[in-house]
Amino acid sequence: MKLSSPRAILLDLDDTILAFESIKEKCWNIVAVDYSAQLGGIPPGEFVSTVMKCSEWFWSDAERGRAWRQDLGAARVEILGMAMGELGIYNEDTCRQIAGYYSRLRTEKIELIPGALDTVMAFRKSGIKTALITNGSSESQRQKIDRFGLGEHFDQILIEGENDFGKPDERIYRKALNGLGIEAEDAWMIGDNIVWDVLAPQKLGIKGIWVDYRNQGFKSRNGRRPFLRINSLPEILVHMDLH
Repeated sequence: MKLSSPRAILLDLDDTILAFESIKEKCWNIVAVDYSAQLGGIPPGEFVSTVMKCSEWFWSDAERGRAWRQDLGAARVEILGMAMGELGIYNEDTCRQIAGYYSRLRTEKIELIPGALDTVMAFRKSGIKTALITNGSSESQRQKIDRFGLGEHFDQILIEGENDFGKPDERIYRKALNGLGIEAEDAWMIGDNIVWDVLAPQKLGIKGIWVDYRNQGFKSRNGRRPFLRINSLPEILVHMDLH
């Protein structure tokens, strides 16, 4: 049985519409090869795993993440510095050089997830209102939105750096609903972050749909579960009764 379409769909940006976090390890692997001479003989695999471990720790703290998301370039210098220090190869100039190269590489490698934009367009064609809700700085997120021509496909765009709050603060979801003139029970939120895009908005009555692109599966959090789990945004159309 297919699901009745909501009046509005709120959508995450990174790793829901654009491949971003999912390309991180790939980019660090390129860095490890291209800068092998500057890494003091550290095997590429060891370098990448150390950077990924430091990155996971760095972003695991909500308050730290909220502050550093506004300057990803500086955050990458911090993370890389931690990793190089742990590996015993820290050099400030080399760290900044490699972090800058990585940042340029990440920007270059960002791409639309196949079928994602077509899915958003299908929502709009069927009369569903759309809002884009994304964390991060205004500059970095607007660059992505403009680069891929996403603005015209949303009735509302809310960026953490343009507000005093972002996901999972309930005010960002309420602002989207108010801007669209929609009640929570008439809306879905779709995204890859199980807390920010699913569990937090569900507290307000929005149906949360989890894009499990890593195919991790879901274990109930105190009885809290997503309304639906999909592996990529285009998959949602299989479950919907669009007119």
